[in-house]
Amino acid sequence: MSKLETNFLTSEERLSLIRDHKLEKDGRKRDRMKFILLYNDGWSYAQIAKVLLLDDQTLRNYLKDYESGGMKSLLSFHYTGRPTILSEFECKELEAHLSDNTYLTSYQIRKYIKAKYKKEYSKKGIISLLHKMGFVYKKAKLVPGNPDELKQEEFVANYNKLSENLAEDEEILFLDGVHPTHNVRVAYGWILKAGVTFFLYFRLKSVAKYMLRLLQSDKTHFTF
Repeated sequence: MSKLETNFLTSEERLSLIRDHKLEKDGRKRDRMKFILLYNDGWSYAQIAKVLLLDDQTLRNYLKDYESGGMKSLLSFHYTGRPTILSEFECKELEAHLSDNTYLTSYQIRKYIKAKYKKEYSKKGIISLLHKMGFVYKKAKLVPGNPDELKQEEFVANYNKLSENLAEDEEILFLDGVHPTHNVRVAYGWILKAGVTFFLYFRLKSVAKYMLRLLQSDKTHFTF
């Protein structure tokens, strides 16, 4: 039998609990708060169970927690998570790797772990591990590459010098040539919460200037 009687809460405690209930986002905690308020008002277990859609034994356990440590004990969830699949050393090694290498999806990280450590994580499990390590899934910041024009001039000069000194059996090949990107899209990725990942892009104007110099040079030869 409970030692608590009706109206065991003071007026101030009851008002404070009502305020906390309005602010609480966790539905499980709100149910426990409602239980204490209703039990304080003289409701029976059966009545409260019908309103909260909970069983009688659950409510008795709530009251036991409350009697042992008050609201702090009642609102605490005594869950213990399963130990991580990776060892402490492996977790630190993985954290260092992820800090230097940005992965766009958790699936890619799971594949890396399986290949590297021969261990497998579920999607939910790897996301939980990443959050524990301090990683978040966020969009990187886009900043201009700001290419150095002097370096471009130096490249053109070196290229012209190279083309002037080609042997008869040599030629210059351009591979994987692409047009400048007009609209750069920034992707999401797993990034350390305290850090920021930047994707660099070159201004189209600077790229156009560089291409124009090559095209205007009579020493430039393109092979397709």
